Amino acid sequence: MTGAGQGIGKAAALALAAAGAEVAVSDINEASVKETAAAIAATGRRTVAIRADVGNLAEIDRLVSEAVAGFGKIDTLVNNAGVTRRAYIMDLTEDDFDRIFRVNA
Repeated sequence: MTGAGQGIGKAAALALAAAGAEVAVSDINEASVKETAAAIAATGRRTVAIRADVGNLAEIDRLVSEAVAGFGKIDTLVNNAGVTRRAYIMDLTEDDFDRIFRVNA
C-alpha cells in the first residue's frame, strides 16, 4: 500500500489488516509509515514499513524488493500515493509537472 502514512491510505491499510491481510505499507514520510505499521502490528497482523518516494524509480524497485523480502510475494498492489500542486496549470514549473506525473502515473 503506497501512501499509507496518513489519510485514506492509512485507513485502507488498517481496514485490510482488520480483514485479515498482511500489509506492506509505504510512504515518503518514515515516521508516519512506521506509525501505521505499529497500528497494524497491534492488531496481530504481520506488516512491514517501507519509507519510499514512489516518484523515484530506484526507490520503487527497493520498495518492491523489501515487500517481497518481508512476505515472499505481493498479491495485491494498492497504489494510493499521490501529489499535486495548488496552482493554475500555467503557473506550474516543468519540475512541478514532472513530479506530479512521476508520482501519480
